[in-house]
Order: sequence, then structure tokens, then C-alpha cells
Amino acid sequence: MVDSTSDLTAKPLHTHTNQPISPDGATSDLNTASFTRHPIQHNSDDENGFQKLDAEYEALEHAPDLAIATTTTYSEGCLSVNRSRRNQLCPIYRLPNEILAFIFDYVGCSPANASQPFRGRAPWNVSQTSKLWREIALGTAILWSDIVLRTVPLAQASLDRSKGALLNVSQPKDMGVAPDVRFLQILRPHINRCNTLMLAGLTPEALAYLTTPAPRLETFFAYLDLDYIEDVVLETSFALPDLFEGHTPQLRAILLGGIPLSLRSALFVGLTFLHLANIEYVDSSVVQLFRNLAMYPLLEILWLERLLFPLADNPNISIDLPRLQDLQLIPIPQEFMRSLLASILISPLVSFDIRMRDALDFHLRHPPIVYGNGGEPP
Repeated sequence: MVDSTSDLTAKPLHTHTNQPISPDGATSDLNTASFTRHPIQHNSDDENGFQKLDAEYEALEHAPDLAIATTTTYSEGCLSVNRSRRNQLCPIYRLPNEILAFIFDYVGCSPANASQPFRGRAPWNVSQTSKLWREIALGTAILWSDIVLRTVPLAQASLDRSKGALLNVSQPKDMGVAPDVRFLQILRPHINRCNTLMLAGLTPEALAYLTTPAPRLETFFAYLDLDYIEDVVLETSFALPDLFEGHTPQLRAILLGGIPLSLRSALFVGLTFLHLANIEYVDSSVVQLFRNLAMYPLLEILWLERLLFPLADNPNISIDLPRLQDLQLIPIPQEFMRSLLASILISPLVSFDIRMRDALDFHLRHPPIVYGNGGEPP
């Protein structure tokens, strides 16, 4: 240990003992020869002699600090090399890079990862562990494909590192930060590779950035920023842009909260999940909604929440939903609810959640529900 410490101290000092030292601690024109005694001169050069002595004194005063700084820099380099060699001896470092990338991806998808502070989550923490792990993390695009909109720099870094991978972009409700136009501006060029897009707290202006085709989009959840949970947005309250230019051939799940997209939109095709909330339709009718539902034989989840429609006759459209598993009707007009329950044909195993503002004698107000194959409720 003594020999190692001596070597550690001697090497950097040996490098600098032959280098001149300036008054501010840096190297100068002085060298070891400068520190020899000088005879006292009593002539016109006395002033220069004093200046030279002062410079030597100041250089000597800074010498300990320079020695410490030099030793610290040298020892840090040695420690880095030591850690690198130690890491290389660990069994996990003998695994192929592909296996390590798979492990990093698995950790990133685990529930425990989501509970960590953001910068302590994979892949961010992985990319700061070692040089090898950083190279693997930066070279594995899928590790960066799950993007939570928090800050613009982090979002941009994830978009760049994800390269051509499919993206899952989200802005949770509990974040307390709306996905302002800066997020959507940098996201817009990458809409064509979004697989999931879940945005809360949107403004009508922000929707203008969601107008490019989304051929890979399968799930689209969007909430308008509402003051109260029971607020409804009129269909004609603002001009809604042509979302994704109507080009979403793989879209299967839609949630629109306060976003009055016309029910004639090309987005309402081939769905397995439909959740509409906080919308008052004016141009779209109950008939159009029922026609859409009739074209969803694979629909599994239907949630209609705080929807209003103009008065209309009973649509008289049969809606067969053999795969429906979950039906939620949360305060919607009774006539609308009555028409829907009279029109749908469902499995007796469907999970119901029906809420009414006035729950007086439900059976007298609404017709019996028709179950597929003449079945009875369980």
C-alpha cells in the first residue's frame, strides 16, 4: 500500500517539478533553479529583484495547491481505470450486448421502475452507469420508445435516441403539466411512428399539431383541459382540425374527453375500445353513433360519459356486440340510454356500470336488456 501511494504521489509531482510555476498557480518561466539563493544587490536593479522574489514567493505559496490538484487529477484517472477493469471482471459484463439490451428493456417495463424518481429510472440511469452500458443503451432504440412528456430537452433526447422505433407517448393527468405546443412541435415529425398517443390537458390550439397521418397509431387518448369534471364542450364551439388527416388504418382504441370530433370522422372505424366523454353534439346525431356501433363487431369496451345529443326519433338500429365485455353509461340523457339499451345485443357476461342523475325505478323507465342467443343475465 505504501509503495502504491508513493508511486501515485511521485508520478504527477515528477511531471510538474520540472515545469515552471506562475504566480496564479499555473506553470511559468520559473524552474527549480529559480529557487537558489541570490546575492543581495545594492544597485538600480533592486526593484526588479524584489519583484522577482515576490513572484517566487507567490509561486511557492501556490505550489501545495498545485500538487494537490495534480495528484487528485492523476488519482481520479487511476480510479477510473481501476473501476473499468473491475467491471470487466464481473460476470454480467461477459454477457452479449444483445442480452444486456434485453435486460435493460425488461427493467424499463417493470412496475418497480415506474415508482423510481425519473432520473433514477431505466434507461436514463443505465446510460450513466458505465461506458459499455451507455453504448448499449444509446444503441438500442427501443429503450427510448416510451416517452413521458416532462421537459422539452428530455422529450427531444428520447425522440432522437429512439431512431425509427415505434413510439408510446404519454402525458399523465397527474403530471400537472399540460403538453404545450413545444412538446407537440417536436413530436409532430414523429407522428407517423406513434403506436400510442395519450395526452391530457390539451387546448384547442394544440390539436392543430396532430394533423399529420398516423399509419401506425393503435391507441389515441386525448383530454381537453376542462375546468370541471361535468363540463361539456359544444360540437360547434371551435373549429376542430382534421386529426391525422383521417389516416389511421390501425387505430383500435379511442378516448375523447371534451374533444367533439364529428362521428362521421374516418377515425371511428374498426374500433375495439370507444370512450366518449363531456361532449354535446349538434351536427352529429344518435343515429350516426348507432351506425358506427353497428360496424364494430369486435368492440370490447364501450364507455359513454356525459354525452348530449339533439332530440331525435328512435334510431331503430340493431347493434350486435358479441365481444363486448364492459359497458359504462355515466349520466347520459334517459331517452338516449333507453334507445341504446333497446338496440344492443350483448353477451350475458358483460360488466355493467350505469349511473343516473335520477335513479327512480330503473326498470319502469328502461326496457329489458337483450342478451345474445336469448340468454339470461347471470
